[in-house]
Amino acid sequence: MTEDYINSYTTYEAQFSATIIQTDPIILSDTFDVRIDFAWNSSDLAKGNAAFLKIKYFVEDYLHQAIFTHKAATIDMMNVKNKIVVFPFVPTSDIIAMLLHSKLNAICHEHIEIIGITIGSKYSNPKMSYTYTDPE
Repeated sequence: MTEDYINSYTTYEAQFSATIIQTDPIILSDTFDVRIDFAWNSSDLAKGNAAFLKIKYFVEDYLHQAIFTHKAATIDMMNVKNKIVVFPFVPTSDIIAMLLHSKLNAICHEHIEIIGITIGSKYSNPKMSYTYTDPE
């Protein structure tokens, strides 16, 4: 028995700027290009569109101008007014991609499935990006 399989998905591309607290502590400002590949899981167009708008808001509004830090960082963030995103490890491109994959799937899993996240620093030299896909 042969089943037809169509590998079809949508791609959303955006850019956001963030301040990253690395180790030692080193503070870096960077601009990220992000590509999100996703599949529509819902036949309800309104709910699918609402789920997409959640993705768009999270990337373009929540992450933009946020501070990315980690649990072991020694910098006090008590008086900082920016949005703060705490990562379990030092926020490098691979960790950021994995976090985005998990978070965006949690936000809109009923209507959209995140297939893959590609993220790259606008200022890295050489220009490289990191892609994370979940094998399931």
